[in-house]
This record gives sequence, structure tokens and C-alpha cells, in this order.
Amino acid sequence: PPLQDLPYGFLSNDRGFSQHYLCYPVSFLPDRNSEVVEKGDKIIMPPSALDQLARLRVTYPMLFRVRAESGRSIHCGVLEFIAEEGSVFMPFWMMQNLGLHEGGLVEVTNVNLSKGTFVKFQPQTSNFLDISNHKAVLESTLRNYSALTKGETIRIFFGTKTFDLDVIQVKGSGGECDAVSIIETDVNVDFAPPSDAPAPVPVSAPRKKENEKASSKPPPTDESAPPTFVPFQGAGFRLDGKPCVAVASSSSRSTSQSTSSSSSSVQTTSQPTSSSSSAAPSSPSSAAGKLVFGGKPSSPPPPPSTKPASASGQSSGEEAKGFTPFSGRGYSLR
Repeated sequence: PPLQDLPYGFLSNDRGFSQHYLCYPVSFLPDRNSEVVEKGDKIIMPPSALDQLARLRVTYPMLFRVRAESGRSIHCGVLEFIAEEGSVFMPFWMMQNLGLHEGGLVEVTNVNLSKGTFVKFQPQTSNFLDISNHKAVLESTLRNYSALTKGETIRIFFGTKTFDLDVIQVKGSGGECDAVSIIETDVNVDFAPPSDAPAPVPVSAPRKKENEKASSKPPPTDESAPPTFVPFQGAGFRLDGKPCVAVASSSSRSTSQSTSSSSSSVQTTSQPTSSSSSAAPSSPSSAAGKLVFGGKPSSPPPPPSTKPASASGQSSGEEAKGFTPFSGRGYSLR
């Protein structure tokens, strides 16, 4: 039934303890320090509520859900049972969460909540993060709280300043839920960016297009691959300061080796012919193709013959034109 149709102090046995009261801020209590009550989430109920709760088998510590006519609800604990009958007193920040004014009608129901394991807050202003140790300040404040409800806004008092934090996520032992108990439990706390924090700057459109073009380029082929490393490509220097001859490449080396091998074959074939004609008669023990130190100087070789070679010796003469070994003069060391 609607709240306005129920009499004050109505008790519904099928739902445990559930009564309706007129709500007032704690500043209306005479001879009461309202600042202490404002720093927590505990309400003050009439003595008749204690009698009814004692007759019911409720769990301790006692937790309650306070629901307004607008449908908003918040969870809290109880501080004392000294209020006037038919009325309940609560911190002003709780009345703001419920959208209540003085004398508004609320429903107070006893509930059981699981112990919280994780709570995520979002500061409404970034000034809260300017506190040197804001987590320690939050921990000190939550000691005065009994429960936390998803979607509510708690108030933190730090010196002469107040900070409002929105509860955007709560998790209990069974996972994510709407409300949890934080009495004698360890709760992990996380913070979301403040509500007044500037939004992140989006990436500009030209930069996005460049990134798309870079990602759409085909992978490099073998033709565009960098050249392989070739060792010993630097310049050489001689210790005596003279210019050094450039070292031939591997291809030129192979060519020169093939050339030298062919020339050596020519030298080998032409050696018997030249040695026979240029042998020196100075020493009987001398052999062709050897240098003898200590003997008489050999006579110069005879000039080449201008007579036409025979057909059989034509090929050997042509080979001799390229290179004639040991055709120089000899000298004595004496």
C-alpha cells in the first residue's frame, strides 16, 4: 500500500520490522551535538521501535533500509532510541539523498546485508584528490558508517571543508549487489575520475586517417628489403704512409685466380722450350729453372730467331710469345 495510507508506527509481520515515521534532521534534537551524527549514517529512532525489535529475532548489528515516497532508498544503522514517537531523526545529507524535507514520510525496514568486499567511489570535485592522503581520510570517515548503497552520495568532512563522493559500485561476498555492510570487514576501495575532470581529448580526424593509411599499406616485398651485410667494405691504410691498392672483390678474385691458373699452365708448358734455349753453360752442375750463386755470370740469351717455325713447333712458339721465364740477366754477389 502507499506510504500515506499507512498509520505511523505500522508494523508488518510478514516482512519483519517495517514502520513508517516522519523524518527530521538531527539538528532538531534538543541538547544534541548534531555535528557528530552528521559524520555518519546512523539514525535515531523512538523507544517503541526497540521494544518491537526485541520481540523479533533480528540479527545484530541492526541494519535498516530507509525508503522515501519517491522510491529512493538508502541503508543505514541505528545510533539511539530516544526520538519522539512517530518520528525519526537522520543526518541531513541522508535526507538530501532521499529528496526529503522536514516532516517527510519514510519507511524504515530491518534488513540483512552481506559484508562488502569492494566499493568504488567517484568524487564530485577534483579538490578531494588534492588531499595528501585522501584514502586515509576516507578510511577514517567510513568507520562511522554501517552500510553503503549503490547510487548514494556520502559526505566527508575534512577540516572546514566538505567533499561529496558518489558510490557507483559495490560488491559483497556473492558478487555485485545494491547494498553491503561495512561493519568489521576489509573493503577494497577504488576511485573513478572526478565528475568535474576534463574529458580526454579525442584523436583528430587527419591523424586517424594517417593511422588507417599506415595500417592499410602492404607488407614490404623482397625487392624493397634492405641489402644484406657485406663484410670488409672499409678502406685500408699502410703503416709506411704509401697508398694501398684496393682489394679486389670476390668476383674479381675468382677471375684473377682463373687467369693466373691459365697463365701458370702456359708457363709450365713453355718452360722446357725456354730453358733449353736459355740454359747457361757456365756451370755443369746448374739445372734449368734454377739460380746459382757464386758462379760466373751467365751469358745473355740469344736473340729470338726470325726464321719461320715449323708446323710441328708452331703452337709452342705461339705459347712462348706470352711469357718467357728466366730471361733476365744474372749477377754475381762477389
